[in-house]
Amino acid sequence: METHLNQETSSVEAELQSKLLHDDHHVQKGGLRTMPFIIVNEAFESIASYGLLANMIFYLMEVYHMEAATGTIVLSIWTALSNGLSIVGGFISDAYLGRFRVIATGSLFSLVGVTFLWLTSIVPQLTPSSCQEPDTGCSPPTRAQLGFLYASFGLMSIGSACIRPCSIAFGADQLKHRNNQRLIDSYFNWYYASNTVSIAIATTVVVYIQDQFGWRVGFAVPVLAMFCSALMFLLGSPLYVKVKVDKSPCNQSNHRSTMGTHLNQETSSVEAELQSKLLLDDHHVQKGGLRTMPFIIVNEAFEKVASSGVMANMIFYLMEVYHMEAATGTIVLSIWTALSNGLSVVGGVISDAYLGRFRVIATGSLFSLVGVTFLWLTSILPQLTPSSCQGPDTDQFGWRVGFAVPVLAMLCSALMFLLGSPLYVKVKVDKSPFSGLTQVLIVAFRNRKIRLLPGDCYNHSNDIDQVELTDSLRFLNKACVVRDVDIGSLGSNSCGIPTVENVESLKSLIRIIPIWSSGIILFVNVLQTFPTLEAEKMNRKITSRFEIPAASFSLLMLLTITIWIPFYDRVMVPFLAKFTHEPRGLNLKTRMGVGIILSIITMVVSAIVETIRRDLANANTMVVMSAMWLVPQFVLLGLTEAFNAIGQLEFYYSELPNIMFMVSMAVASLVASILTNIVDSVTGQGGGVSWLSSDIDEGHVDYYYWLLSFLTLLNFVYYLICCRVHRSFSSSESRLSHPVDKERFDGIERKT
Repeated sequence: METHLNQETSSVEAELQSKLLHDDHHVQKGGLRTMPFIIVNEAFESIASYGLLANMIFYLMEVYHMEAATGTIVLSIWTALSNGLSIVGGFISDAYLGRFRVIATGSLFSLVGVTFLWLTSIVPQLTPSSCQEPDTGCSPPTRAQLGFLYASFGLMSIGSACIRPCSIAFGADQLKHRNNQRLIDSYFNWYYASNTVSIAIATTVVVYIQDQFGWRVGFAVPVLAMFCSALMFLLGSPLYVKVKVDKSPCNQSNHRSTMGTHLNQETSSVEAELQSKLLLDDHHVQKGGLRTMPFIIVNEAFEKVASSGVMANMIFYLMEVYHMEAATGTIVLSIWTALSNGLSVVGGVISDAYLGRFRVIATGSLFSLVGVTFLWLTSILPQLTPSSCQGPDTDQFGWRVGFAVPVLAMLCSALMFLLGSPLYVKVKVDKSPFSGLTQVLIVAFRNRKIRLLPGDCYNHSNDIDQVELTDSLRFLNKACVVRDVDIGSLGSNSCGIPTVENVESLKSLIRIIPIWSSGIILFVNVLQTFPTLEAEKMNRKITSRFEIPAASFSLLMLLTITIWIPFYDRVMVPFLAKFTHEPRGLNLKTRMGVGIILSIITMVVSAIVETIRRDLANANTMVVMSAMWLVPQFVLLGLTEAFNAIGQLEFYYSELPNIMFMVSMAVASLVASILTNIVDSVTGQGGGVSWLSSDIDEGHVDYYYWLLSFLTLLNFVYYLICCRVHRSFSSSESRLSHPVDKERFDGIERKT
């Protein structure tokens, strides 16, 4: 997913004049005042989705009578879909609807999805009948009941895929200003930190409500959150800068896309030109800016609160309500995570090529709101869940209230984002971000038999700066070679010849794939749900009256991230820069490597703690291990994500489409689902007890952790090899250090 790299400078000027400078009301758009709407939209969507995911494994196990392994697979697919569909969401946003419409649509989808889930807890017909006698077994859910449940997951995944890939870029649209670069640089760190706050709320408040008041109330909270998310986003509509969509296949306007960052100097120069023209226009100064940040950040934050609030206890929800085994519930959550992240690629493509970020985020907020509402309904409607093993009168009040909080958070997320609409800078989209890369491959294959000569001419975009054609992956250079050049007639056929910028962008993508793949196993470790099951078996009491919910221990990871990010940004970076002479303190590859090392340590610590816990549990003693022993591994997980995950975000932003981060999470979720399924099947053969048994006292989760430790160690060696062979395609290597007179270029560069 690349940004649009081949726009003629004249096309950029015409677009800027016709679509930005001539808007009499543009002066009142964007800015900091849009931030509350966008941030609330995202924040409440996070509350809704994560508020559901947290306990979902228990809901699947208890209500739908799923095995832990089955529930885990379902949740893994859900996660994978939520992330994988981001490709579609971003694509529609950029090519058709724009970010505003996609975010608004996503908010509605999420609202419907979370409402559907809520209905499963309300309507008895949507769930299997409760188990009358535990020893007689529980009736499995029907296809219709599972279909309704999966539909809610799917709708929430679509919503997340529309909101998440577009929200952060949509917020950045509101701040496009040449004097805002430092603000935008810090925006990524603080935006990520705000997301962790939302997730913290989801994994504490929402999870606590689900535990204390049942599924009906617990799922109602995400519905309410998603409703607020969509509502807030829509209310901000008059304030947003909404970039229009231009679907012309030959119009290649450059902008900072959701699907990709500036992979070469042309994108940088076009962005600089766009920023300077915006500043010179008196009618544009009231669009975007810091005033849009509250809307964007609140949108993302509440979306995180909703989603994290759902996710935190979801393993318990799958196990308790849907009667899933622990391994099954883990697989379900892994798939859910994979979908949530994988679909982000789709969302990013739609955002960049069709709809724009605003529309995609808005659409995603609505999808998330619907999805979390559907999940809430599963705790309200008895028909949407299997019958309880404890009898028909089993109280699901905790889940009902607990899921209602994410619904509310998602509602606020969408609402806040829409409220900022009049202020947003809505960058216009032009074409599919895939077209440039695809064109290079097609033309290179067509020209595969030609020989490159020293005197060949290469098609180059008419821009102020120029990218040098490199000799690496030289066969791709055949895509932009021009033979028998007739400059006078080239203009009419220029859309059929890839530019040097396109070729070098594809090379950058190919170079970075190995390093990208090394991050998959790390996310597999981060996405594990078994620590939550361990906490359930441990002493979690703080006082005689208060007991920490098992799912809330993931808050420790979020708190670590929240504390570490500003500490690293304000303290460690200046300190380390004195020794490393690196503006970031540590270069991005080093940060990612440190994250992998910490991940290895985390898995080793997790294995040791689980071994001790299991031995005590099986020793028939009255001593129950304190859950505080889980604190070190959650803190280490937080540091792992702070180093590696944020490092990946910055790395992809400077080297690749940043949507690759979401793809990593999507693939990791699918890998986690497959790995869980394999381990559960292999270790449970012959009537033996699976390592990932629902009763973790009988299973061997510690062996599973040792397996992950070994795989992560191998991954670290692989990462070192990738770093050694990788030649970074950074801006300093690919862009000229000085401006070039545009009149010196006519679209063709002679390479000598």
